[in-house]
Amino acid sequence: MKQSNVNTKISVLGNDLAKQSFQLHGVDDNEQTVLQKNHSVVRS
Repeated sequence: MKQSNVNTKISVLGNDLAKQSFQLHGVDDNEQTVLQKNHSVVRS
């Protein structure tokens, strides 16, 4: 994955939801990954 900057445009954004976490995955017009984030959900 290349380092993204402020001017990077995401063409497709995918969201994967699970019970304890969610993931975001974004690609640009050239189908190169520009965003890949994993986040845990904290529940009290």
